Amino acid sequence: MQNSEDDGKQALQSLIELTQSYPEIWEDVIQKLVFVCSDVMKTASFDNATRQTALELVSTLAEQSAKMLRAQQDTLKQHFFPAIFIMLTEVEDNMADWLAEEEADVHGKEGISDVASEALERLADQLGEKTMVACSSHLIMEGCAKADSWQYRQAGFVFLGMISEACEKHF
Repeated sequence: MQNSEDDGKQALQSLIELTQSYPEIWEDVIQKLVFVCSDVMKTASFDNATRQTALELVSTLAEQSAKMLRAQQDTLKQHFFPAIFIMLTEVEDNMADWLAEEEADVHGKEGISDVASEALERLADQLGEKTMVACSSHLIMEGCAKADSWQYRQAGFVFLGMISEACEKHF
């Protein structure tokens, strides 16, 4: 199983390199690409590096050809941004361990939620306000209102914070 995942991660890395040079190759299959990357991102049983690489592939596509990705609002709304939201909920749950850590150690960590929040800010800059608000406002509202889970509330507020600069006219 690990070899298959390593091969998959390597393939995703190769696709990132290809996307950096030739983003137009995805024009006819972009919906499938976003769907597959979203599935990888949501699957917690995959290694975080594999999930991060799937996120990076779509982020790279946004940087290289934002217009093409903006045209896929339904796929972004139904699959991609919910996958990022799931990644944002995967935070340290043990308060005692968190309190015991040195401040420098906490800032040096790069968990999957940290990677997702950084990518979200990049995506907001590339995709713009209209696309971000149209594709993610429902997630923010649901996340912030989910009273039974602090992880979902936090993810909602982080999501809002990471896109707020790019969406300042709306908010």
